[in-house]
Amino acid sequence: MYYPVGQSGDRDAGPAAADAARQKRVWAERRLTGAQVAILCGLLGVLLLLFAVSFRFATALVIGGAVIASSIHLGLRVLAWTVGQWPIARPALTRSDADLPLYTILVPLYREANMIAALAAAMEALDYPRERLEVLLVVESDDEETQAAIARTALPNWMRTLAVPAGFPRTKPRACGHALEQARGEFVVVFDAEDRPEPTQLREAVAAFDAYGPPVACLQARLVPYNRSDTFLTRLFTLDYCQWFDGMLTGLQRLRFPVPLGGTSNHFRTAALVAAGGWDAYNVTEDADLGIRLWRLGWGVRTIGATTFEEAPTSLDSLLPQRTRWSRGYLQTFFVHARRPRTLGLPGLGVAGWFFLLAFVGGSIIFALVNPLFWAMAAYALFTGEGLLEWAFDPVIATVAWGSMVFGNGAAVLMAALSPLGRGWWRLAPWALASPIYWALVSVASYLAIAAFARDPFRWEKTPHGRTRASNGEPPR
Repeated sequence: MYYPVGQSGDRDAGPAAADAARQKRVWAERRLTGAQVAILCGLLGVLLLLFAVSFRFATALVIGGAVIASSIHLGLRVLAWTVGQWPIARPALTRSDADLPLYTILVPLYREANMIAALAAAMEALDYPRERLEVLLVVESDDEETQAAIARTALPNWMRTLAVPAGFPRTKPRACGHALEQARGEFVVVFDAEDRPEPTQLREAVAAFDAYGPPVACLQARLVPYNRSDTFLTRLFTLDYCQWFDGMLTGLQRLRFPVPLGGTSNHFRTAALVAAGGWDAYNVTEDADLGIRLWRLGWGVRTIGATTFEEAPTSLDSLLPQRTRWSRGYLQTFFVHARRPRTLGLPGLGVAGWFFLLAFVGGSIIFALVNPLFWAMAAYALFTGEGLLEWAFDPVIATVAWGSMVFGNGAAVLMAALSPLGRGWWRLAPWALASPIYWALVSVASYLAIAAFARDPFRWEKTPHGRTRASNGEPPR
């Protein structure tokens, strides 16, 4: 059944917008529009002129703007996380097994031969009638190693392989888009190769879709690592995920902002996903982009309490490329949704949408880029007694700026410490004191993302899996 957009009551997008969106899956193929290039060049020109006229004034303007942008971004994160702490309603399933809908699971795979056995076991563990289940293992056509691993595994008849034709770009969203054309289910969900969803997750999603009704097109399950105790990095990664999926996304939904989806465990009404245009093959954070697009088209996005356990990167050589791709995808998403509605074939953002795009999507990039500079200014002032803020501003404004930075970083550490407590992971809380190290790595990745955005924007940095014992069949820890 097809549910037209605009039923949520927030925005009246109308079927025409959905028709336009359905025809396009390449919004991010064009990095910048001519107008965006002109605006960026104009801003740079004005800034250079200001530095030439008054170096001190220009410095104050840049620092002040960065402090304000970072403060607004952190304020929104704190607000969303706080609101997200209220318990999530978990509707009861009222259908019998015979009445459950056909559910399609998409599992995009690339160089995942070592994960096939554990993946098959995770799918077998799902508590859902097999005759109402369809699992599509979506494999690149030239990935012979993964195809051979699948062929060696005895798979049930409700799991089948789907080859993605060779083409450009080679990305997860392109593979998912190809598989979506073959999906038969009323609902569709994306899982990654290393994912271990809770067995009842599909039933919980059906119950939530039934309870919320047709206006809700997507449900985001919670994600946490199962190898949180492996390394220093996996502990910090877990703290980040607990903040994001156990609080912040729910808070954004409750505040009626767009929900930037996670890359896995997104449950969709298939008809709504198709109507919205599916995944953008060129966007390397296709999940966040799709969450904003669904919001613009008037579809509701909600979070559910069901959890998917996945593998956290265990070392820098896997974490940095992953974070670089995420930061680059946020750049893509920002510039895509900052275009004119007519260019996108989508409804306008409105005040709330623009605030979210600037304060949250753009703000996260700015925060990651400037945070090390703030730390450097603080270190310089500490060791020399001469502060750049005091030089650029009068004492009152400098004090407010310092207070904003200290409060913001302190609030971020506090959120990191409190976030795992809801799962009873008390031993993780002290590791929040090391969060600035993780933020520094995110900042490095953000600078790398800018270079990649200019040089190779559609490259998909593959995150290797199977580097922890838990991903090879041992139960989550």
